[in-house]
Amino acid sequence: MYRPRGCVSFPLRLFRTYQFHQRLLRLCLGYALLCALLAVPAMSFARTADRIAASAVATAATPTGTVSGCATVIRVGAWNIEWLGTPVRRTVGGLQTSDDIAAAIGASGVQLLALEEAAVTDGGKAMRNVVLDGAFARLNAGGAQWSYLLFPARVPPHSKPTVHNSTQCVGVAWDGRALRLKRPPRAITATVNLAAEKELDQRMRQAAGPDQGIKLLARWPHLTVFDAGPGTREFGVVVLHLKASKGVTALAMQARTMEGDLLLPGLRKLADGDGLRDVMVLGDLNTQNHEEPVLQALAGDGFMDCNPGDQPTFFGLHGKMRKPYDRILLHDDGDGFAAACAEAASAACQAGPVGAGRAGPSPGLPGFSVLQPADIEAGLTHAEYVRRFSDHALVRASICVGRAAGR
Repeated sequence: MYRPRGCVSFPLRLFRTYQFHQRLLRLCLGYALLCALLAVPAMSFARTADRIAASAVATAATPTGTVSGCATVIRVGAWNIEWLGTPVRRTVGGLQTSDDIAAAIGASGVQLLALEEAAVTDGGKAMRNVVLDGAFARLNAGGAQWSYLLFPARVPPHSKPTVHNSTQCVGVAWDGRALRLKRPPRAITATVNLAAEKELDQRMRQAAGPDQGIKLLARWPHLTVFDAGPGTREFGVVVLHLKASKGVTALAMQARTMEGDLLLPGLRKLADGDGLRDVMVLGDLNTQNHEEPVLQALAGDGFMDCNPGDQPTFFGLHGKMRKPYDRILLHDDGDGFAAACAEAASAACQAGPVGAGRAGPSPGLPGFSVLQPADIEAGLTHAEYVRRFSDHALVRASICVGRAAGR
């Protein structure tokens, strides 16, 4: 730190006369005061720098699963497993195997997984899917504790979810080592305007063909509540699979907008009734980009899109198409649920363009990434992935789970 030289040394000869001594003493005291004032900001800055450096060291040393302000950090994912259990409907390939599905889920590292396009294969008795049963049995044989639920679907003319044996259900799976189911799933309260749906359906069929109809909220959304163990705050999970981007794009987009308008009021009501501060919406939203109206409606309701850069998640026929259909959106009260990634600097939270593996940071939030074929099996091509697994990739992100009140 710089100090004026007059404060360091004075020749003794300057003190031989009393008058001169007094003047110089005052001068020295003034210099001393100036030195002290100059020293304060420098010392303050030094201490601040030390605190920043210490904080950086502490953050770098934070183990996976814990970050500042979080009770724990979990990995969540969403996967449209194309026509799982209905192989005749698949564009290429046949019935997926339990071994392949287990390998993909295991490679993803997720502890909660939104499921889309899973068929009920037990006739609706317990809403089970035989491939998922086998996949989770294989994972559990290795020490995991996976469970899953599939939710009833809706088929017109019914305006509510009443179908328990659908070929395209949504659901949720979780590893009991990391998460606890706190409340059973409840259907989001909404009433489909059957007349408006029929009008839009007819327009689509006339424009795109008789097999391109529209059913609003056919894969009906449900709210499921979890926590990450004692002392952690509960959070809500809503799995979405909105109208596919087939037929006339503008009409499909209009249908998704209508589905969002149906979803949000009922979701708010359920979340407020449960006192939930943290809610995630995830799944195959079939959105063309982040500016689509349904995503803007969710953003207006406080949801943050984890993939605002529209990272491709859909591989299409033979693995040659690239669309950002699959999303993870988070809503919180500003305490970190919607922005945390425990492994932001690690390879697990990085993803480059499709086909590039983990070459660079994701254009989305830290921690949002797409599971690439080579992450599951070395040398696996996109075309082979589509044949054996799905035309959609599994997407994932790391989420900060808060502390329960009073903790």
